[in-house]
Amino acid sequence: MIKYEISWMDKIIKLEVEKESEHCIFTRESNGKLEKHLKKSSYSNYFNSWEEAHDFLLTKAENLVAKRREEGKRAIEYFDKVREMVNEEVK
Repeated sequence: MIKYEISWMDKIIKLEVEKESEHCIFTRESNGKLEKHLKKSSYSNYFNSWEEAHDFLLTKAENLVAKRREEGKRAIEYFDKVREMVNEEVK
């Protein structure tokens, strides 16, 4: 069966899977041995279709953009606060 892997490099890779359980997939290595992979981990995620994998990456990218926008907003607020500071000793 075919699965689509998203690795830590955020690339979608098509691969042949020998068997599957609820939480794992098994691939055949070049030496003939089966290698077990968790379907969801910090290193890789596996999906049934390219579209599912792509949707996962889109959501990840959207979340990153939202986070960066919020960080930028806080940075601007901090900058404005520092810029408006006055030296109380000079008054």
